Amino acid sequence: MDRHLRFRPTSALVALLLAAGALGAEPDDQKPPAPTPGAEAKEAADEAAKPKDDAEGKNETPEVAPEGADRAAKPLATFDERRQALLEAFAADGRERFDKAGALFLLGRDQEALVEVNKGLDPLVPGNKINRWMHGGNTGFIAWPGIDCYIRFEKRMDEATKERYRRIYTTGVFYAKLSTSNHKIMAALTRYLATQVWGPDAFSADPFFTTKDPYIMGKLKPGQPVWGTRFDGNDP
Repeated sequence: MDRHLRFRPTSALVALLLAAGALGAEPDDQKPPAPTPGAEAKEAADEAAKPKDDAEGKNETPEVAPEGADRAAKPLATFDERRQALLEAFAADGRERFDKAGALFLLGRDQEALVEVNKGLDPLVPGNKINRWMHGGNTGFIAWPGIDCYIRFEKRMDEATKERYRRIYTTGVFYAKLSTSNHKIMAALTRYLATQVWGPDAFSADPFFTTKDPYIMGKLKPGQPVWGTRFDGNDP
């Protein structure tokens, strides 16, 4: 017999293999169960109940816009709408304490505003560890908006906050010993406004600066007043 001839099963052998399940015939115990009467009708009804897609593949079920989307999509057409949006933005994520406090006051959220005001005052307290410019310099960027906030919203502040303002602004030494022109302008304007609030005779250095502040104690001559606490010809 030629070794290159391939084996070809006879029809009898095929029938035998089919009977044994060797060619893919499913045994009786593996065949899917016959459909239950009425199951096909139920399946058709479920399919009909599903929402149908249109020609572009979009579902016919109407979509509900997320809350606030309608307002966000509309342009801020009026001044009041733009004002409200700006105030809410500063109240939510204002980086400057006094700016944020002002926005909160204007929105009627006074208690939140007072929290921000007092956090803004913290870097102006004598001996604090937040601000290294206690003797002038960049303190103007805090003190100036601070006094502006006080004048605008004094009537909305509690007595403790107002007293804290008075004590800080009349005993601070951040009004002089400055470097650049913008610092001098901020300091002079801040003290001018503070004078309008508490009077020209209200200023005297906090005892901290004459007893515990090594910078000032090393600079002052005996009997020399602490700079920035009174008006004189050498003021900026």
